Amino acid sequence: MSRKHNIALMFALLALVFAASGCNVINTLRAKDSVNEGVRQFNKGKYKEAEERFRFALDLNPDMMNAELYHAQAIYAQFKDMKADDPTLEQEFNRTLDAYKEILRKYKNNPQAIDQAYAFTTATYGYMSDMLQASDPDRAKQYEDEKFRLLKEWAELPTSSNQVKASAYYSLGYREWKQAYDISDEYQDLKVDDPDKIIKLREKIPADKLEQMRPHVEAARKYFEQAIQYMPDWNKAHSMLRLTIRQQIYLLDSAETPDTTARDALYQEYLKQGDLARSLEGSEQSALMNAK
Repeated sequence: MSRKHNIALMFALLALVFAASGCNVINTLRAKDSVNEGVRQFNKGKYKEAEERFRFALDLNPDMMNAELYHAQAIYAQFKDMKADDPTLEQEFNRTLDAYKEILRKYKNNPQAIDQAYAFTTATYGYMSDMLQASDPDRAKQYEDEKFRLLKEWAELPTSSNQVKASAYYSLGYREWKQAYDISDEYQDLKVDDPDKIIKLREKIPADKLEQMRPHVEAARKYFEQAIQYMPDWNKAHSMLRLTIRQQIYLLDSAETPDTTARDALYQEYLKQGDLARSLEGSEQSALMNAK
């Protein structure tokens, strides 16, 4: 092969490389323009149009993470606009979950993408549960359970921040506390001179109700303590731990043979958590967590 032919071949190969590179640059620019247009449509509340623009950006550049996140959020926004009797509710529910599953698949090593995927996936299950409360309470309960299972899973990820962990454990604790509170509510006497200082039952909680309450109270305490572990200066976590201790005192007061020593210890802890919660109202962590 002649030297002249070799040079011609080299230039031909270079031309192909530059053409491919130029095409990639053009596609990247077009993808960015499409994302920007999608954001404009999203901000106008035109979520379907926004989804289409983000989808077009992904067609041009499949590894564009911000386009993937925006695309999923546009689908979620359409789902959140739906009513319980919409015939396509289930379809859009599954489409939203699939969008965030794709993010977890593609960006499993990116903490920002993981956090957004878990946040919106749990919100999706929560919204679907709310929509089904009246028409299908059993399935609504299943979706609520899945929401909290995912919250726990998210909290236990090594990539999750202390803020995420504390928030997730707080939500888990609040759910358990509420279930205990709903059982004890009819037996509580909160109409006392100082409910912060006096813990009193109108009557003992029946034994069968106590057995229903106990696991919820124990779980609530564990979760609030975990929240405090990650955000020790968060006033609301201490406040909810205090209210959980109140439920623990109700358990003791309703026992066949009340343990006064254990009750006194819990009561002192109850007062301590109340004082802590009040003292931490202006803390940086409280401001950060309560702003959510």
